[in-house]
Amino acid sequence: MKTITCKQLGGPCDTVFHANTADEAIKLQDKHLKGAVAAGETLLKLWVGITRQRKTLPLYRKNKNGSN
Repeated sequence: MKTITCKQLGGPCDTVFHANTADEAIKLQDKHLKGAVAAGETLLKLWVGITRQRKTLPLYRKNKNGSN
């Protein structure tokens, strides 16, 4: 199991996620950010930028190349 923060995935905060793969961590971050937006926070533009930026993160690239 891997531990990574929202900030390490390009997000705005230090919320910690525990996941077995990069894809799981990204899904957890998506859920976290969508919840923050639904709660009235103005993170929508930031969330859109994060999802576009993910492809540049080493964790994401390693997972998409077939390794974790």
